[in-house]
Amino acid sequence: AARTRADKVEGGWRVTGQKVWTSGAAVADYGMLIARTDWDVPKHRGISFFFLPMKQDGVTVRPLHQITGEAHFNEVFLDDVFIPDDGVLGEVDGGWQVAMVDRDGDELAAASGTLQGVHPIVADVSIPEQVEQMRDQALARFGRIDALVNNAGIMPLSPMAALKRDEWTRMIDVNIHGVLNGIAAVLPRFVAQGGGHVVNVASIAAHLVLPSAAVYCASKFAVWAITEGLRQEHDDIRATIISPGVVATELGNDITDPA
Repeated sequence: AARTRADKVEGGWRVTGQKVWTSGAAVADYGMLIARTDWDVPKHRGISFFFLPMKQDGVTVRPLHQITGEAHFNEVFLDDVFIPDDGVLGEVDGGWQVAMVDRDGDELAAASGTLQGVHPIVADVSIPEQVEQMRDQALARFGRIDALVNNAGIMPLSPMAALKRDEWTRMIDVNIHGVLNGIAAVLPRFVAQGGGHVVNVASIAAHLVLPSAAVYCASKFAVWAITEGLRQEHDDIRATIISPGVVATELGNDITDPA
């Protein structure tokens, strides 16, 4: 449950609480913050989404050092931090109104069935027509789209000399074209409504290159470059890159190279 609280004040909100495992908080200018704004309604409601200016009094970032000595993750402590009214995304107290997308209908049904208020949509993000249908279904359900999270990715690692061209192509189709297809589906609408937020999930692989991961790293660097380009081109649209470390998911289950 969201325990960080945001209380309404003149011109904005005062926020107090704590967040953990926050990637890149030590260098970020803004953070994405979920806070509870109404404690008297069911838990999946009474939640609001904020853009938190990180460089201000009351924000304390404490790095969480890994065994390697690096500190990609952080604890963030918020002590009466101010967020202006224009830092709210969507409806105050609106809670979750989310369309979840997966190409596997069975897995999608299992995942979305555990979350209240989530609308499942089956689509393959590498196919532009299906992404456009995804957008249209979300609009029909919610009437508006305020944010897009591009999270789909595959990681069939192999040495370059293995010449796994089919896997290279599929990685580019999902990891790069999937992001572009998502942006293309919502960008005209964001421009027309005067705002929106594109969140692209890259990886720490966007910032380094490892053996057997050259194509994967290149695809994630492309996600970073696309996000930065979108940010520079549109002052009224937020573009955010998230570069997580290793996470326990199915990513990597499609590796076929025995090395």
